[in-house]
Amino acid sequence: VDMPIASAVLALLDGHITAPDALAMLMGREPTSEAEF
Repeated sequence: VDMPIASAVLALLDGHITAPDALAMLMGREPTSEAEF
């Protein structure tokens, strides 16, 4: 299961990325269908 928001928050809290970097990472993702199984 891909959980990009959780991954970004963890990286942010661990100090690996900044908040603007986390936002850019999340907003730069390709859209996916929520119905994919």
